[in-house]
Amino acid sequence: MFIRGPYGYGFPVESFKNKNVVIDAGGTGLAPVKSIINRYCKNPKEIKKLNILVGFKSPKDILFEDEIKKWKEKFDVLLTVDNGDETWTGNIDLITKFIPDLNIESPDDTIVIVVGPPMMMKFTCLEFLKRGIPEVNICVSFERKMSCGIGKCRHCKINETYVCLESPVFNYTKSKQLLD
Repeated sequence: MFIRGPYGYGFPVESFKNKNVVIDAGGTGLAPVKSIINRYCKNPKEIKKLNILVGFKSPKDILFEDEIKKWKEKFDVLLTVDNGDETWTGNIDLITKFIPDLNIESPDDTIVIVVGPPMMMKFTCLEFLKRGIPEVNICVSFERKMSCGIGKCRHCKINETYVCLESPVFNYTKSKQLLD
């Protein structure tokens, strides 16, 4: 038996060294970036600073609660929900509302990772562009489009791009052309 794949490339974490990193994840989009956050928990000196913005639909939808608590001990973490309930005492609103309040000292020295639902990713990227982050410094993941992971099923195809073959992770310069 011969097995290959998945193809493509992940987040270019080696190029994040000595940079400010912002991870912006919506819902299950937190899963693909969890390992990056844990990497920086173990090796915080690899980067200058890490901001984490995480949004969920409701408090009952929050994933990795124990890990989020650990991350809050080391990094600036903003956790928000779209709709709170009587027990929720945290932030209530879309993630995009909090981007203007982020302390971004050097936009050219900041890398932004955006993973989540399509509408969230679109408007989150636009907010970071308003903050002066260069398009090439914004990484967007289309991992949710992947099915077979080897380019055979064609479910991940957007325009002429096979997400699983070319990469589930694109910088904004490329991803803005991928109308999903």
